[in-house]
Amino acid sequence: MSRIAFEKINYFNLSGTALQNDEAVCFCFGEIDCRVHLSKPQNFPNHRELIDEIVPNYFKAIEMNVYLYNNIKVMIFNVPPTARKELIDENLYYPHEGTNEERKTVTLYMNAKLKEYCEKYNYIFFDVYDKYCDKDGLLNPELSQDIHIKNNIHMAEFLKDLKNF
Repeated sequence: MSRIAFEKINYFNLSGTALQNDEAVCFCFGEIDCRVHLSKPQNFPNHRELIDEIVPNYFKAIEMNVYLYNNIKVMIFNVPPTARKELIDENLYYPHEGTNEERKTVTLYMNAKLKEYCEKYNYIFFDVYDKYCDKDGLLNPELSQDIHIKNNIHMAEFLKDLKNF
């Protein structure tokens, strides 16, 4: 199985931030990690095993930081839908590896595992993936610019609808 250097994820540190007790923090696993690293031809065949290793380590790293605060509210933002390769300007440093379908497969599995672990850790899964998809499950170009979401209306609605937040 191919190895990806995600071990560094254990080193982020919230101490020294302006975050206060009883506030919220939203973690966001990078779209770029799914698009570039996990969708590479050498990694795609093993993407499930890689994600099954990455996500528990990600949550352990978050938990190591969360214990510093009282009643901190933790949200994990979904990995957004992948953009259609044919509609974006390719970045040579951070290319779109694999096919549109392969990148979508990786992203959907990553989000499923993030949601599963949010339930285990009692974190909020900030899931607006479906709101930013087109009919094929790829990033809706009407709501995005290149690979980035440009219209945050659905994110604002999600936050507004959170109960007991």
